[in-house]
Amino acid sequence: MFALLIVVSGIVYLVVGYGLIGITNASLSYVDWTLWMLNLTLLSTVFAGIAWVFSCLFNKTGWSIVCGAGIPAMFFIFTTLSMIETLHIEFLKYFSVISLFDPTNIKGSQVTTWLFQDLGLFAMTIGLFVGGIYIFKNKDLPL
Repeated sequence: MFALLIVVSGIVYLVVGYGLIGITNASLSYVDWTLWMLNLTLLSTVFAGIAWVFSCLFNKTGWSIVCGAGIPAMFFIFTTLSMIETLHIEFLKYFSVISLFDPTNIKGSQVTTWLFQDLGLFAMTIGLFVGGIYIFKNKDLPL
């Protein structure tokens, strides 16, 4: 259900973006915007998958929230810190799944700039949700 909500929000962003591109006569193509929103929606589903896995893993809500929200928060922190050039810690971006979302390199006419990013995000999403289901099925619930 949560993943469906993310997909619906991605569709809303897509439609609103189409409207804004049409109203403002922006130089951005509809194909590029669609690919950006697809990539962003896949990134959001990866974050949902992380939260799902930890919700299935822990019996306590607190641990589930700390890990399910803490790991994506660490991704944002690593990405932000890697952008500060004076710190010389650009390598931190490789510890973040957000590095797979790079709108400046996504061009509809060049499939190799976005296909592997999207396939990686899709594989992570499927793996996380299937892993969460496996964990929950094999879990001994305290009743």
